[in-house]
Amino acid sequence: MSNVFLVRDAQLLTPRLDRCGVAGVMREVVGTLAAGAGVNCERCALDLEDLNRAEELFLTSALTGIRPVVEVAGRRIAIGPVTRRLQAALAPLLAHAQGTHW
Repeated sequence: MSNVFLVRDAQLLTPRLDRCGVAGVMREVVGTLAAGAGVNCERCALDLEDLNRAEELFLTSALTGIRPVVEVAGRRIAIGPVTRRLQAALAPLLAHAQGTHW
């Protein structure tokens, strides 16, 4: 019901769908927003070591948007500039969607 994204060396990484996650709308929206912000988004095989080396980490879903992860296994993770930039880019889209009645 959600996808994980991590930032390392100013690059956005997310697992391929054959490893985990869902082929949801928010996953695609975040990839598009990243491209528009000049941030490369790579879908690749990730493992626990990648998660442990993440400089920024967030989850996405259509219900929560971009939700930063601030701690993993006792290690604090900052809400960094890439996460904040993507949250800011997503905010108007979420506001518009909340005003839309199906």
